Amino acid sequence: MGELEERLARLPAHKRALLAAALGRRTRTGLAGDGGPAGGGPGGGGPAGEVPGESPADLTHRQRELWQRWSAAPGSGAWHWPLVGLIRGDLDPAALESALRQVLDRHTVLRTGYRHDGERLLAVLHPARSFPFEVVDLTASDGAAALESALETVDTPIDLTSAPPGRARLIRLGSGEHLLALAVHHIATDYESTELIFEEWIAAYLGAPLEPVPQFPPYAREQNAALAAGRLAEGLDRWRDRLHDLDLSTVLRDPDESGQSRRLYWRLPVPLVQRIHELAEDRRLTPFMIIAAGVGTTLAVHEGRDETVLGVPAPNRPGVQVERLIGCLANPILVRVRAHPGATLDDVLEGVREESVAAYEEQDIPYAEVVARLLGEPAKPAAALPRFTFAYHCGNEPVTAGALELNRADIIPQGVRADLALSLRYDPEGIDVVAEFDPVALTTDDARVVVTWLAHVLDTLTTAPGTTVRDLAGRLRSGGLPLIEPAPVHEPVRARPSWKQA
Repeated sequence: MGELEERLARLPAHKRALLAAALGRRTRTGLAGDGGPAGGGPGGGGPAGEVPGESPADLTHRQRELWQRWSAAPGSGAWHWPLVGLIRGDLDPAALESALRQVLDRHTVLRTGYRHDGERLLAVLHPARSFPFEVVDLTASDGAAALESALETVDTPIDLTSAPPGRARLIRLGSGEHLLALAVHHIATDYESTELIFEEWIAAYLGAPLEPVPQFPPYAREQNAALAAGRLAEGLDRWRDRLHDLDLSTVLRDPDESGQSRRLYWRLPVPLVQRIHELAEDRRLTPFMIIAAGVGTTLAVHEGRDETVLGVPAPNRPGVQVERLIGCLANPILVRVRAHPGATLDDVLEGVREESVAAYEEQDIPYAEVVARLLGEPAKPAAALPRFTFAYHCGNEPVTAGALELNRADIIPQGVRADLALSLRYDPEGIDVVAEFDPVALTTDDARVVVTWLAHVLDTLTTAPGTTVRDLAGRLRSGGLPLIEPAPVHEPVRARPSWKQA
């Protein structure tokens, strides 16, 4: 046996399967589509030889879970991924639509719907021109009407069986001002992919050359092969070893997503951002770990418990070969936050560091399978959801593209996915906080209390990390903290500072 054969023989079974799948493809590069080279077709790099029509669906575990969730609640917009942005400058709507079609031509997953023929799930590939793009003139209306129009784009249910999995709307606000809204179902995208869609869309609008792109179905086949070859069993064992003693009744909620959530928006101050950065650098932590420790401690104290678990959308992009891949790669992971009364905030931080690293090591293990293993029952198509979810992103600075300035906003799609979902995005000017909550589980005052407490917990964490959770809880429950008022949701449409609040 030669050196190469010996090295191959030492690979774990799931990696050998992944390599075999990669070598078996009939394509030139990366994760190209079966029809030809990656991004090698007409219309700005679409897969060569591709013809709209039906074929057996190549879906990841996560996509199949999302299909089941959509099938159970097709009237919910809970699993839409939104992009909302204010554009200032001379904009050509027709050119913007043409640029979107170019991006859609390049990525089949953005044009794929699904239907079940009674025996199997089929992927239905639509032409790029069928993706809805609408221009609305609201120059005579106020900012509230414009934002309402954008939220309608985000929240209106997407029918996965009759059209591409998304829609776009351009709202004219006045001379040199437009509000752009894009919604794509999670079965076709995730946070990182939506960022890539935005980048490609603007690049195409400016006439910049677009590099060849990988396609999603080959990635799905490779991931499924690796999981079947042993990676799934290995990862599930590790999740069970770490979380087997959890009281799951305090962690998970019923998967019913038929209700309507509520949204509130806040902005936390600049000095807090600076202290989070300084603490992260001093302790060799990431800002995510610090804010996760703050969120978990806040929720544990609010619930009167010694620990909580956060559902976190992990990017699941482990290598350069998937850095530019558009599709549903993200997978929820569970991050445990222990906040026992006698523990210091330093102790909580160290625990979150260990839990985060361990959880991210297993971010490719399908969430529904993890929940089933923890519950000791067969995997369900639509698994129980985490009660609390937390997403954290860096940077919200305006983007300059030619003569245009683009300002992004974090919008959480309306639909009950958690008792409380917090999305935080920091930049040098502060931290934007978006809270989406189930009004059956929490009141508006509950949400205001949680965010007020979170600001105080993060402040204490970054100034006096030796404080015990017991002492911190006493201060929080004393009633002496004035509630932070949420920002009016209509403000972001007109002015830059207010825009960043929402």
